[in-house]
Amino acid sequence: MQRGCPPRARMAKVLADLPHLAHAFRRVDSAQPKPQPFSPPEVAGPARPTRHVWLLSYVVEGSVLVFTVLTAAAIALYPGGTFWNHARRGHSFWHNFLCDLLQTPTMNGSANALGAQLATFGMLALVCAMVAFVGLVPSLLGEARHMTRQVRSIVMMACGLTACVPLLPSDRFGALHAAAVFVAGIPVSLALLALVSTLLRQPEIARWLRVLSVILCLTVFSSLALYAAEVVFDAPLLRVVPTLARVANLTLIAWLIGLARVARARNELTATH
Repeated sequence: MQRGCPPRARMAKVLADLPHLAHAFRRVDSAQPKPQPFSPPEVAGPARPTRHVWLLSYVVEGSVLVFTVLTAAAIALYPGGTFWNHARRGHSFWHNFLCDLLQTPTMNGSANALGAQLATFGMLALVCAMVAFVGLVPSLLGEARHMTRQVRSIVMMACGLTACVPLLPSDRFGALHAAAVFVAGIPVSLALLALVSTLLRQPEIARWLRVLSVILCLTVFSSLALYAAEVVFDAPLLRVVPTLARVANLTLIAWLIGLARVARARNELTATH
């Protein structure tokens, strides 16, 4: 009977076959599909920005409502006096500035403590509406969202400067009040120009909101320019300035409410898709 190979010969043969076996295992391992990294499934549902914009839109509308009610009460309590007629009794809707409601005593010498407080809180409520409006800017810019940071910064600057206006009434801080109105008007105009120029390029914006945007720009720019001429160049203050300012105030109220509803509608539409 033929005997097998010696142990040393068998060991040498196994060692010689090891490279071939390793190569074969590598080929088998590379042929098998590798496991993919785990990624959690996406969960459908409304995102946080949608709830955020929904809340801010109602804050804007609520703050505007507070401003309207408090300002109407301050107008009813205003004793009288305009820049051109100090002896006038009662409030002149077209010849009194909104800031005249902050005076105590008023230009005809009457006390106006309660009315001035109501007007102060009303104007601060309007500033709160502007602050909440900052959160709606991305929803309103549409395809121009790359401008969000710049527009937000300008609006926040305008809010901070506008808050100084009711805190510096003209009867006690004449020069500072005039400076606050003029300086606050600069970022307000820049932010308004950026937003309106973007809104007018969006075909889905309603026609009435486009008209309000144009009216707001014209009245704000013209009243600010005429007011600056009186403050900086000591030009006579024209009677049309408070009229333009009043139209700008009324237009701003409707404009803020309209844009708040546009932002809310856009986010509700996004949440349903």
